[in-house]
Amino acid sequence: MKAQLRTASANTPFQIVVDDAVHYRFENPDQELILELRDDSSSLSERLGGKTAPVRPARFDDSVRGAGITYEDLSLRFLYWKDPKLLGEETIRSRKAWKMELQAARASSQYGVARLWIDQESGALLRIEGYNRDGKLLRRFEVISAQKIDGQWMLKQMRVETLNPETQKILNRTYLEVLGKAGAEPGNPLNKVFTKRQQLRSAAPGCSKRKCRNNISEQSSGRFEGLPPPLRGGRKHSESALTQQK
Repeated sequence: MKAQLRTASANTPFQIVVDDAVHYRFENPDQELILELRDDSSSLSERLGGKTAPVRPARFDDSVRGAGITYEDLSLRFLYWKDPKLLGEETIRSRKAWKMELQAARASSQYGVARLWIDQESGALLRIEGYNRDGKLLRRFEVISAQKIDGQWMLKQMRVETLNPETQKILNRTYLEVLGKAGAEPGNPLNKVFTKRQQLRSAAPGCSKRKCRNNISEQSSGRFEGLPPPLRGGRKHSESALTQQK
Protein backbone atom coordinates (compact mmCIF):
# COMPACT_ATOMS: atom_id res chain seq x y z
CA MET A 1 0.00 0.00 0.00
CA LYS A 2 1.13 3.54 -0.71
CA ALA A 3 1.06 5.75 2.39
CA GLN A 4 2.54 8.92 3.79
CA LEU A 5 3.31 10.69 7.05
CA ARG A 6 2.19 14.29 6.63
CA THR A 7 3.16 17.15 8.92
CA ALA A 8 2.92 20.92 8.57
CA SER A 9 6.43 21.03 7.13
CA ALA A 10 6.88 17.81 5.17
CA ASN A 11 5.29 14.77 3.50
CA THR A 12 7.14 11.49 3.94
CA PRO A 13 6.00 8.77 1.51
CA PHE A 14 6.44 5.09 2.32
CA GLN A 15 5.02 1.69 1.44
CA ILE A 16 3.36 -0.90 3.63
CA VAL A 17 3.86 -4.55 2.75
CA VAL A 18 2.52 -7.50 4.75
CA ASP A 19 3.65 -11.11 4.77
CA ASP A 20 4.31 -12.76 8.13
CA ALA A 21 5.16 -9.27 9.40
CA VAL A 22 4.26 -5.68 8.59
CA HIS A 23 6.98 -3.85 6.63
CA TYR A 24 7.21 -0.05 6.50
CA ARG A 25 9.55 0.87 3.64
CA PHE A 26 10.97 4.39 3.36
CA GLU A 27 13.33 5.93 0.82
CA ASN A 28 15.82 8.82 0.79
CA PRO A 29 17.45 7.42 2.85
CA ASP A 30 16.40 3.77 2.59
CA GLN A 31 14.97 2.38 5.80
CA GLU A 32 12.71 -0.58 6.46
CA LEU A 33 10.92 -1.09 9.76
CA ILE A 34 9.59 -4.59 10.38
CA LEU A 35 6.80 -5.14 12.89
CA GLU A 36 6.10 -8.69 14.07
CA LEU A 37 2.95 -9.31 16.10
CA ARG A 38 2.92 -12.50 18.16
CA ASP A 39 0.41 -13.95 20.59
CA ASP A 40 2.23 -12.62 23.65
CA SER A 41 4.58 -9.89 22.39
CA SER A 42 5.57 -7.68 19.49
CA SER A 43 8.97 -6.81 18.08
CA LEU A 44 10.19 -3.98 15.88
CA SER A 45 13.32 -4.39 13.76
CA GLU A 46 15.14 -2.09 11.38
CA ARG A 47 16.79 -3.05 8.10
CA LEU A 48 19.57 -0.78 6.91
CA GLY A 49 22.16 -1.59 4.25
CA GLY A 50 20.99 -5.19 4.01
CA LYS A 51 21.40 -5.79 7.75
CA THR A 52 18.50 -6.29 10.16
CA ALA A 53 18.67 -5.56 13.89
CA PRO A 54 16.11 -4.99 16.66
CA VAL A 55 15.16 -1.42 17.48
CA ARG A 56 16.60 -0.98 20.96
CA PRO A 57 14.56 0.48 23.85
CA ALA A 58 16.92 3.46 23.96
CA ARG A 59 15.40 4.57 20.64
CA PHE A 60 11.75 4.00 21.53
CA ASP A 61 11.16 7.70 22.29
CA ASP A 62 12.76 8.81 19.00
CA SER A 63 10.46 10.00 16.24
CA VAL A 64 10.07 8.02 13.02
CA ARG A 65 11.36 10.11 10.11
CA GLY A 66 10.90 13.32 12.09
CA ALA A 67 7.13 12.85 12.39
CA GLY A 68 5.00 12.80 15.54
CA ILE A 69 5.12 9.00 15.81
CA THR A 70 7.78 7.24 17.86
CA TYR A 71 9.33 3.82 17.43
CA GLU A 72 7.49 2.68 20.54
CA ASP A 73 4.18 3.79 19.03
CA LEU A 74 4.92 1.80 15.90
CA SER A 75 5.81 -1.28 17.93
CA LEU A 76 2.27 -1.46 19.42
CA ARG A 77 3.75 -2.69 22.72
CA PHE A 78 0.88 -1.20 24.68
CA LEU A 79 -1.51 -3.78 23.22
CA TYR A 80 0.28 -6.44 25.29
CA TRP A 81 -0.03 -4.71 28.65
CA LYS A 82 -1.91 -6.92 31.07
CA ASP A 83 -5.29 -6.65 32.77
CA PRO A 84 -7.23 -4.15 30.65
CA LYS A 85 -9.93 -2.28 32.57
CA LEU A 86 -13.28 -1.22 31.24
CA LEU A 87 -13.86 2.44 32.18
CA GLY A 88 -17.26 2.85 30.56
CA GLU A 89 -18.58 3.97 27.20
CA GLU A 90 -18.41 7.18 25.18
CA THR A 91 -19.35 8.42 21.73
CA ILE A 92 -16.56 9.07 19.23
CA ARG A 93 -17.57 10.67 15.92
CA SER A 94 -21.14 9.46 16.38
CA ARG A 95 -19.95 5.92 17.14
CA LYS A 96 -20.64 4.28 20.51
CA ALA A 97 -17.34 3.09 21.93
CA TRP A 98 -16.08 1.13 24.91
CA LYS A 99 -13.35 2.99 26.81
CA MET A 100 -10.56 0.71 28.03
CA GLU A 101 -7.41 1.38 30.06
CA LEU A 102 -4.13 -0.54 30.09
CA GLN A 103 -1.24 0.19 32.46
CA ALA A 104 2.42 -0.24 31.62
CA ALA A 105 4.17 -2.86 33.71
CA ARG A 106 7.63 -1.31 33.53
CA ALA A 107 9.31 2.07 33.57
CA SER A 108 10.83 1.34 30.14
CA SER A 109 7.86 2.94 28.37
CA GLN A 110 7.37 6.67 27.87
CA TYR A 111 3.73 5.96 28.77
CA GLY A 112 2.34 4.91 32.12
CA VAL A 113 -1.20 4.36 30.84
CA ALA A 114 -2.83 3.80 27.45
CA ARG A 115 -6.54 4.38 26.92
CA LEU A 116 -8.38 2.89 23.97
CA TRP A 117 -11.79 3.69 22.51
CA ILE A 118 -13.15 0.63 20.72
CA ASP A 119 -16.18 0.68 18.46
CA GLN A 120 -18.94 -1.34 20.13
CA GLU A 121 -20.15 -2.85 16.86
CA SER A 122 -17.00 -3.57 14.89
CA GLY A 123 -14.27 -3.71 17.53
CA ALA A 124 -12.19 -1.22 15.51
CA LEU A 125 -9.92 1.19 17.38
CA LEU A 126 -11.28 4.72 17.12
CA ARG A 127 -8.90 6.56 19.44
CA ILE A 128 -5.77 5.88 21.50
CA GLU A 129 -4.33 8.14 24.17
CA GLY A 130 -0.96 7.71 25.88
CA TYR A 131 -0.38 9.28 29.33
CA ASN A 132 2.83 9.68 31.30
CA ARG A 133 3.23 8.27 34.81
CA ASP A 134 1.85 11.47 36.29
CA GLY A 135 -1.38 10.94 34.38
CA LYS A 136 -0.77 13.74 31.87
CA LEU A 137 -1.64 13.26 28.22
CA LEU A 138 1.37 12.92 25.91
CA ARG A 139 -0.05 11.73 22.60
CA ARG A 140 -3.43 11.14 20.98
CA PHE A 141 -4.15 8.96 17.94
CA GLU A 142 -7.55 9.28 16.30
CA VAL A 143 -8.98 7.64 13.18
CA ILE A 144 -10.50 10.39 11.04
CA SER A 145 -11.74 8.45 8.03
CA ALA A 146 -11.87 5.04 6.38
CA GLN A 147 -11.91 3.81 2.80
CA LYS A 148 -12.89 0.72 0.87
CA ILE A 149 -10.15 -1.17 -0.98
CA ASP A 150 -10.69 -4.57 -2.59
CA GLY A 151 -14.11 -4.79 -0.99
CA GLN A 152 -12.84 -4.24 2.54
CA TRP A 153 -12.93 -1.19 4.79
CA MET A 154 -9.65 0.05 6.15
CA LEU A 155 -7.90 3.12 7.49
CA LYS A 156 -7.70 6.18 5.26
CA GLN A 157 -6.47 8.87 7.65
CA MET A 158 -5.29 8.88 11.26
CA ARG A 159 -4.36 12.05 13.14
CA VAL A 160 -1.58 11.95 15.73
CA GLU A 161 -1.25 14.85 18.16
CA THR A 162 1.73 15.33 20.48
CA LEU A 163 1.04 17.48 23.54
CA ASN A 164 3.07 19.33 26.11
CA PRO A 165 2.22 17.35 29.28
CA GLU A 166 2.33 20.44 31.49
CA THR A 167 0.32 22.91 29.42
CA GLN A 168 -1.61 20.37 27.28
CA LYS A 169 -0.81 22.57 24.28
CA ILE A 170 -0.57 20.66 21.00
CA LEU A 171 3.06 20.72 19.91
CA ASN A 172 2.57 19.09 16.51
CA ARG A 173 0.17 17.11 14.39
CA THR A 174 1.05 14.24 12.11
CA TYR A 175 -1.35 12.55 9.70
CA LEU A 176 -0.85 8.94 8.70
CA GLU A 177 -2.61 8.60 5.35
CA VAL A 178 -3.13 5.50 3.24
CA LEU A 179 -3.18 6.58 -0.41
CA GLY A 180 -4.09 3.31 -2.12
CA LYS A 181 -2.56 0.21 -3.60
CA ALA A 182 1.01 0.16 -4.89
CA GLY A 183 0.69 -1.91 -8.04
CA ALA A 184 -0.74 -5.43 -8.00
CA GLU A 185 -0.77 -5.80 -4.26
CA PRO A 186 -3.06 -8.33 -2.59
CA GLY A 187 -4.76 -8.04 0.75
CA ASN A 188 -5.46 -5.25 3.14
CA PRO A 189 -2.26 -4.69 5.14
CA LEU A 190 -3.24 -1.99 7.61
CA ASN A 191 -6.06 -4.15 8.90
CA LYS A 192 -3.38 -6.27 10.54
CA VAL A 193 -2.27 -3.25 12.52
CA PHE A 194 -5.22 -0.92 13.03
CA THR A 195 -8.27 -3.14 13.50
CA LYS A 196 -8.78 -4.82 16.83
CA ARG A 197 -11.53 -7.16 17.76
CA GLN A 198 -12.14 -10.09 20.00
CA GLN A 199 -10.21 -9.80 23.26
CA LEU A 200 -11.11 -6.19 24.03
CA ARG A 201 -14.44 -6.42 22.23
CA SER A 202 -15.34 -9.20 24.64
CA ALA A 203 -16.03 -6.36 27.05
CA ALA A 204 -18.98 -5.54 24.81
CA PRO A 205 -21.13 -8.71 24.83
CA GLY A 206 -23.74 -9.01 22.14
CA CYS A 207 -21.49 -7.93 19.27
CA SER A 208 -21.20 -11.01 17.11
CA LYS A 209 -18.72 -11.25 14.27
CA ARG A 210 -21.49 -11.48 11.71
CA LYS A 211 -23.45 -8.42 12.72
CA CYS A 212 -20.59 -6.06 13.61
CA ARG A 213 -20.32 -3.05 11.33
CA ASN A 214 -18.27 0.11 11.42
CA ASN A 215 -18.72 3.64 10.06
CA ILE A 216 -15.83 5.80 11.16
CA SER A 217 -16.36 8.71 8.81
CA GLU A 218 -19.68 10.12 7.70
CA GLN A 219 -19.01 8.83 4.20
CA SER A 220 -17.90 5.35 5.24
CA SER A 221 -19.68 2.27 6.47
CA GLY A 222 -18.80 -1.41 6.46
CA ARG A 223 -16.92 -4.03 8.40
CA PHE A 224 -13.23 -3.93 9.15
CA GLU A 225 -11.42 -7.24 8.66
CA GLY A 226 -8.30 -8.61 10.32
CA LEU A 227 -6.97 -8.90 13.84
CA PRO A 228 -3.43 -8.79 15.25
CA PRO A 229 -2.39 -11.57 17.64
CA PRO A 230 -2.43 -9.66 20.95
CA LEU A 231 -6.19 -9.27 20.81
CA ARG A 232 -7.00 -12.76 19.56
CA GLY A 233 -8.33 -15.21 22.11
CA GLY A 234 -7.15 -14.79 25.67
CA ARG A 235 -10.49 -13.26 26.55
CA LYS A 236 -10.33 -13.75 30.32
CA HIS A 237 -8.63 -10.40 31.08
CA SER A 238 -11.27 -8.23 29.42
CA GLU A 239 -14.10 -10.46 30.59
CA SER A 240 -12.73 -10.10 34.11
CA ALA A 241 -12.59 -6.34 33.67
CA LEU A 242 -16.21 -6.31 32.66
CA THR A 243 -17.21 -8.45 35.62
CA GLN A 244 -15.43 -6.11 38.04
CA GLN A 245 -17.40 -3.16 36.68
CA LYS A 246 -20.78 -4.77 37.30
